[in-house]
Amino acid sequence: MIMVALVFGPISAPAATPVAVSSRAAPVRDHHLFVGIDLFLSDGTEQLKINKLEGEVAILDTLEKKRINLIQTSGLRWKMATKVSSSIVTIDDLELAETFTNLYGEGRDRISNQLGVQLMADQNLDRAELSAREGLLNMGSTGSITDAGQDLGAENQSIIDQAVALQGSISDSGMLGAAPGDSADQVPNAIEITFKISSAHLIMDAHVFGTVVIQTEAGIRDAIFHEHVGKVDQTPKKITILQPGLPSGFEIKQSTIHVFNHGEEFATNHSEKHYELTASEAVEFVRLDHQGNHRRDSVPAQPVWPLAPRELHAATHSREFDFPVTVKISATGELQSIEGDELILPHNVREAVENMTFLPALEAGQPRESILTFNPADFFKE
Repeated sequence: MIMVALVFGPISAPAATPVAVSSRAAPVRDHHLFVGIDLFLSDGTEQLKINKLEGEVAILDTLEKKRINLIQTSGLRWKMATKVSSSIVTIDDLELAETFTNLYGEGRDRISNQLGVQLMADQNLDRAELSAREGLLNMGSTGSITDAGQDLGAENQSIIDQAVALQGSISDSGMLGAAPGDSADQVPNAIEITFKISSAHLIMDAHVFGTVVIQTEAGIRDAIFHEHVGKVDQTPKKITILQPGLPSGFEIKQSTIHVFNHGEEFATNHSEKHYELTASEAVEFVRLDHQGNHRRDSVPAQPVWPLAPRELHAATHSREFDFPVTVKISATGELQSIEGDELILPHNVREAVENMTFLPALEAGQPRESILTFNPADFFKE
């Protein structure tokens, strides 16, 4: 008889696939990298940058903050620029309709001046100026990041990749080309723009600027519109804008729309090449851009107004924040302290300063720790 011994031992089961459990929440991407615009006025061959629009008045980017009524100028110019924003404004139900108006005389002349009556090809900002934009977005040709001695790392490189992608989308600036319409033929000579605007975070001084590409008998040209819309919050606010003074019988081809608050542009759901960033990625972008733009320069520390805290955007009057503040800024741009403890700052001012983003001082292009005295009221550009 043959005996068979059966030996029982531990049975090895196939290894189970480990379940990955992460206790870390996904990063909040509530900041924005996008293609926006900078506004200008023409002064001969010179283009004067506008800090802020107040109705029909442009406040220029000069030490004296010169104010110019748009009626006395040949109109606005603009060029595209890569920007960051700490919030987003929502534009819903945007509609542009060709319409007719018999507006004439002084009123039509005022609108025509506001729109900047001339052909696009007349005074375009120099393409070379746009393509030669210094800093982060031109790092491929200038080596600015390398010159600045930055180690990008994997996370920062993704920010740079997005910025480079934006650069390809930036094109020539444009300006209005329009002539007063013929009020007798009752064919379209005006545009009616309607939309609803809202924001999750309160902004008190919203100003809308838009461009419209129109087809006329003379060819393709650009028209612009702009309007002060005031307070914007979570409740959608309906806006209607009528822009007359266009060539009779034009046809709307496409449009853009931009939203500013005290001269600082917000990303919108209509922004071109829009990327969502974390707060730290947005800060890293502006600091790398700053150092890339000043590779060999010595410049003081400064606040980053495009990333201004919500306290400033929601303020009614600049006087609420009109208090000079001295701060200590690290070589990486971090707020280390608010100097002068003997000065008791109002709570709202201290809170705003603590929530600000700063660019570090540079010495021969290299960041260094420094002391900065500034006034938070400068955000209002008055």
